[in-house]
Amino acid sequence: MPQPSDAGVRQQYGLAPDAQVRRARMAADGRVRLTPDSFTLVEVESALEWATWSRPVVVAGTTATLAVRGRWVGEGAPVQVEVTDGRGRRVARADGPMHRDRAVVEVPVPRDAEGVAVAVARVADLGLDVASGPLVVLPWIELTPRWERDGAPASVAQDGQAVTLVVGVDARRDLLPRLEGEPVRLAVAVGEPPEPVVELRGVVRDQEVRVDWRASLPRPRLYIVRQALLDRAADRAGAPHGQPPYRYQRPELVFTAELHNVVAASSRLPVADALALSVADLATGAAAASRPVRLVWADGTAEDHTLDAEGRLEIGEALPGPVEVSVPPADASDASAPCEPPADADVVADVPVLPGRGHVALVPTGQHTHLRLLPFVLSP
Repeated sequence: MPQPSDAGVRQQYGLAPDAQVRRARMAADGRVRLTPDSFTLVEVESALEWATWSRPVVVAGTTATLAVRGRWVGEGAPVQVEVTDGRGRRVARADGPMHRDRAVVEVPVPRDAEGVAVAVARVADLGLDVASGPLVVLPWIELTPRWERDGAPASVAQDGQAVTLVVGVDARRDLLPRLEGEPVRLAVAVGEPPEPVVELRGVVRDQEVRVDWRASLPRPRLYIVRQALLDRAADRAGAPHGQPPYRYQRPELVFTAELHNVVAASSRLPVADALALSVADLATGAAAASRPVRLVWADGTAEDHTLDAEGRLEIGEALPGPVEVSVPPADASDASAPCEPPADADVVADVPVLPGRGHVALVPTGQHTHLRLLPFVLSP
């Protein structure tokens, strides 16, 4: 690069017209001797030191990441990357800015690329360039994972029930026959951030992978505390009462499929529980037939239901997590009205689960009862 004149240096840095300007080159160890009675303009030699791929193998039709390291290259300097195959044919171009002597450039690899490719990174203004190591480009493959249940798209997953993990496989016509029988890795996770649930294996058959899985799901992590404790915490924080100390997140399943370094993720599949509740009179054991109940789900939404003639309530797809149930007195004036619990109501019982019957609650006839159903699942 052309260097400024002595007069230009004095003007740029506000030096006196008679100030001495000396010039020095930086030594190999990066040190320069300076003296207090003169202004030393240090001339440094810019360079691109190396360029390397983040992964040595990439699939055509995806993106490869190239990291470029410089030395004394200007902030924001444009870095152009050109990728050529083994025959010298240019297959891709990209660019990115230099930041603190480092550039990270995302290079799109076209679908028709294959074989070994090499990149050259250039800073044209400084006349600098550096070549990368080889990048192995595998033929284009596309995976499309999806959830199915009983041959149709699945809307929810329930513990103990079967779902099918399906992966569509597409590739170049000449490559499809070679993919038959190839193993595919499937990894199922739940929640955000994803918590691993299970790893499965499948094989490609007629451009598709199908794996049946009987869902076995971890319990939602949700802490339940009494309302009085929440109100005291709200008072300390200056917040209104009634705000839960957590943000409920409904569990969702997702699975990834991997074939020849190609990874694709499915859509998210909500998780559902099944609720079964039996309510009987504490004194006589008689079923609380046709009594209204209010359910408050883990996300804070409320629903009003009516027990059947046997005092039972069953919901096939229920929101996972703890459920709070309010049961009004048997002699309530309006049995059809929503059974809003009293303002001072507290959880008075944790309801046990009996095999084959679900939650079974015994409630006193003459008072409003507030129950808590802990997370549960009824397997078929």
